[in-house]
This record gives sequence, structure tokens and C-alpha cells, in this order.
Amino acid sequence: MVRKILPIVLVALIMPLMAFANIIVDPGFEGSTNPDLGFSPTFDTWMGDYSEIVSSENGISPVEGTGMLDFIYTSAGPGSYSGCDIYQLIDMAAYSDEIATGSFEITSSAYFNRVAGDDQTDTGFALTLYAMDGDVTVFPSQISSGDYLDMTRQIVYSDSDLDTWEMALVSFILPVGTDFIALHLCAAETTYNDLDGTEFDGHYADNISLEVAAAPVPEPATMILFGTGLIGLASFSRRKRKK
Repeated sequence: MVRKILPIVLVALIMPLMAFANIIVDPGFEGSTNPDLGFSPTFDTWMGDYSEIVSSENGISPVEGTGMLDFIYTSAGPGSYSGCDIYQLIDMAAYSDEIATGSFEITSSAYFNRVAGDDQTDTGFALTLYAMDGDVTVFPSQISSGDYLDMTRQIVYSDSDLDTWEMALVSFILPVGTDFIALHLCAAETTYNDLDGTEFDGHYADNISLEVAAAPVPEPATMILFGTGLIGLASFSRRKRKK
């Protein structure tokens, strides 16, 4: 009986040590500075077309906290849509061993909302993940030419309810050789292409996540307790067999 229970106990003790870590920097747009204008290949920084970090406005409140991203207008930067493109690049060097197994999965989500608007108000948003290899300094040219290892995308169409946020969710296994991830947020001009002025009437993103499975190293006290429990189970098993 003890032999059957022991594996279950091991799993019960080990599973709490597992965690899912959000590796996005400033995922809720609570920072004091707006995303960098342009596509400078820098890790852990929001960058791209013109956008601003704002608090509640136009009858829309952030999903959490006090900040959310306001898409303003498009530019000629790299992107798959006619829209306002915002990126964050994430270095995956710390996960190189896991990626090399060919079974390392990542999951990303983002929330989008917009004003009610009129018949010219755009409704489409997109969340995209790109698996990239090579030197991060050539990222803009890689994206523009479609030179990436793999990608996954979800497009969502928002409603006119100011109180609801639409969620985009994507997940995929990183190709072997992935060096960094490009997370891409887009407010797309799906209804009307504004040629000048502010191109979006009030389009927002918030609560971004990019999660990887992480197994943190247990603290010494945890390992001592874990070892003591195993010794106790083994001792109990021996006593029972003697009886």
C-alpha cells in the first residue's frame, strides 16, 4: 500500500513547487513612461507606433490597476496589419535547455476594448507571438521580410460595450533554436482607413501575459522538510513489512 501511496505523495509535494511566470515587463501598463516610438531592437521594453499609457478615459477603465495602453495612430514600421503596432521583445536565453527539447510551450493573452464610436470606428485587434532566432538587432528587417521561425496569432473583434474587454489567447510550442520572442499587439484598421489625424477613436489594451512553466529551486527549509517526509515514509514501510 505504501508503495502505491509514495508516488502520489511525491507528486503532491513537487507540484506546488511548479509555477507559471509572466515574463512580460510592465504587463499592465503601470509604468510612468509611454512606449518608445519606433522599433529599436531592445529587450523588455514596449515600443512601436504612437501610443500612450492612460488611466480611465472615454468611459473605459483598466482591467486591473490604473493604467492601460491607448493606440493612437499607425506608421510605416514593421507589422502585419494596417494598424497601430506595439511590440515587446523577450530574451529566451534562460530557457535554452527547455527549448532544445522541442516541447517547450508558451501561452500569451491580452485584453482589448474600445469606445462605442460610429460606423467608421475600427473594431479589430490582434495578439501575435513570433519565435525569432539570431541577433536581436536585426529584428525590424526580420519581421518586415517574414524571417521568423514560427508564429501564432488570434484576431478579436470588439463590441461597443464599454464595460467588456475582449480577450485574445494564443499558445504554441517554441521551435528548437528560438533565441527570443516578439510579442505583438495591434489595433487594426478593419473598418475605415483614416489617412490623417488620429486614426483610432479610443482603442485600448491591458493585462498582457506571456507565461512559461517555471520550476523554481526550493528553499533549503523546503528541501529539508521534503527529505524528512520521504525518510519517514520509508521507515514506516520497513516497519510494516517487519510486522
